[in-house]
Amino acid sequence: MDIKWDLKEIKNKDDVRRVAAKNMGGIYVLCASKPIHKPGGKDEAGILYIGCTKARKLGQRLKLAKNQWSRKDDLLSFDHSCFFYVLDFKDDNLTFDKNCVVKEAIKGTAQPLLYYQYTQDAENLEAKLLQGHVIKYGCLPPFNFTGASIADIEERYCEDNKCKKCDVLREGKNNNKKQCKIGKDFLCQTEKQYTKFQEAITKAD
Repeated sequence: MDIKWDLKEIKNKDDVRRVAAKNMGGIYVLCASKPIHKPGGKDEAGILYIGCTKARKLGQRLKLAKNQWSRKDDLLSFDHSCFFYVLDFKDDNLTFDKNCVVKEAIKGTAQPLLYYQYTQDAENLEAKLLQGHVIKYGCLPPFNFTGASIADIEERYCEDNKCKKCDVLREGKNNNKKQCKIGKDFLCQTEKQYTKFQEAITKAD
């Protein structure tokens, strides 16, 4: 996952419309403006969700649509299975939906930060980022509901590389778990690349 990061922030409806005008796929990441405590430690970038689109342009994935839900403050909201319930707009600026539980989890004062980056390899990049998050924190981002476990990640990697020695995190009667150098290097390298991604988020404009 060696990529030159150039993440841009979506702050309001004008930003959404600008993204919609460009016919390219890409990744997008939703963060909170405060660190979030996760099983593996504190996530300074506050990552809540990582997504991508390859078949459609990014603007179609993040498009605004008229909704009929009276609980929304605005007539337009994201036509997105997760973001519809998590995000809203107030005076055209991005905010958390008033009924979203994440506000309570981060003490109610954080604001949403939504970033995107165009790329031709969006699906593979998303998979690598989710792997990195699982390796570093032991779980998927809070609003990502599907993705590999750390055992799945390692087992798939070792099988791809014809490695038969790496049985760390696999079930065993004697519980003597060893890890080969190939598997260990993969986990370490994936976590390092993911950390670079987090650093890019903190520097994004």
